[in-house]
Amino acid sequence: MDTSPLASVFESDRVLTVKSTLPGKPVRVLAFNGYSHSRNRLISLVIPCLLPGFEWVLPELPGHGDGDTRLTLQTGAQLIEESVLRWKPGVICGFSLGARLALSRPDLPCVAISPPFSSTFDPSDREEVLTCLNPRRVRESGPMMGLTEILEGIPIARDRSAPALVLYGQKDLRSVRQGIASIQDVPKISLQRIDRSGHADICDAPELITSVRRFLKERACQ
Repeated sequence: MDTSPLASVFESDRVLTVKSTLPGKPVRVLAFNGYSHSRNRLISLVIPCLLPGFEWVLPELPGHGDGDTRLTLQTGAQLIEESVLRWKPGVICGFSLGARLALSRPDLPCVAISPPFSSTFDPSDREEVLTCLNPRRVRESGPMMGLTEILEGIPIARDRSAPALVLYGQKDLRSVRQGIASIQDVPKISLQRIDRSGHADICDAPELITSVRRFLKERACQ
């Protein structure tokens, strides 16, 4: 795992924590990875967005890693509720499936990266879907059944009291790009398209990192 000398990284109880060693206003960011992805996939975003005083907390999704739980609607909802109660974050963040979980909380400032709106994928997305999603890595009752349960059962909050930044790629999955239209009129949600990025590489895009850092700096100033 590539980290920074200005970051302290440790793992306990299946929770990865990345903490800035520089002094600054304490802000905790609760972040969730995508379906079939390791939390390490988010490190390319976390490290450049680790502002002074910030701490990123990355719990493992149910059905992922070496735990014994399955990914279901119930375990996904439970993860959100218990994580917010335990960590009391100032910001909630997620990529892909993690972004959908993050958008379910209207009371927390949110960074949502490439949130899918459906588990039905267009045939034209087949190559990238195969690159991004690997159901064999996930414990669930059937291939992508836990993913489907969460996307259909945990709605995006539309009565937001806190701002949300939703970022998606110009070449993102069709289920992401087409779904963006359904939230463009939701108060307090800002949308940003990241040019030349797809679902698999969006977290590495310099434009995205710049936008996420700006959003986090605004939270630190409040």
